[in-house]
Amino acid sequence: MSNFNRVKSAIWYSDQHFPHHDPHCLDVVEQLIQYENPDILINGGDTVDACQVSEKFSIDPMMREWLQDDIDQAAQHLAYYKSLLKRGATAHYLLGNHENRLEKAIENATGPRKEIVRLRVFQEHVTWEKIMADAGVGNWRIYGYGYQDQIQIVPNLITKHGTKLSQHSAYTGAAELRQHGRSGISGHIHRMGLHYKSDAGGNHVWAEGGCCCILQPKYMQATPNWQHGCWVIHYTNDWFNMTPVFIQDGYARYNKEDFYATTAL
Repeated sequence: MSNFNRVKSAIWYSDQHFPHHDPHCLDVVEQLIQYENPDILINGGDTVDACQVSEKFSIDPMMREWLQDDIDQAAQHLAYYKSLLKRGATAHYLLGNHENRLEKAIENATGPRKEIVRLRVFQEHVTWEKIMADAGVGNWRIYGYGYQDQIQIVPNLITKHGTKLSQHSAYTGAAELRQHGRSGISGHIHRMGLHYKSDAGGNHVWAEGGCCCILQPKYMQATPNWQHGCWVIHYTNDWFNMTPVFIQDGYARYNKEDFYATTAL
């Protein structure tokens, strides 16, 4: 590895699903950002749950929030996390399949609604970039749900929301690694995991990024196999290392330091 003295750091966190976020988990992530002082902050997507525009799942009749309410709450969170970063650090937001519900709802519009969504002004302004800017978040780099494997945020590492889904920890990472053939990190499955592979091309690893949403949502019938957590990535131009930070009941230990949620459990 060259340039060892120029090691930089990034923090990955994902899947908050506002308004179903877990404030204790996010409190610990906030403390880790302040402790690590990263050069890059990556939000792995599904920041907004967007259940109001889902065509697959029914809406809870007791739910009082409008989509705009959830967007405003997520935007406030993103703006605050960006304010924690040092000067020159960059923040990156990878849209997930839940944000993509909006695009699907637009694509599947029928009847008179179809003519509305075809309007040029509608297509130009009803995008997540414009929606978040209107909500006060203009300093995150936002990436569409598709082709995120072609984006390079951290050298030699794919960062994507994720498209694969397997039942057990590290199985999804194995599937993503088989598809792309090189190292990466993804969210989507709300699970922590790490899958390694070595071949003629070298050593590869894929991390499953965990989640920051509540672990027992009302819409689940049994306790899901989900884990709170985030990742600290240290890197140079030709080397990286990913360290998991498992967050349990508002507590994490990283680099021999303890991090406790300050909000009441």
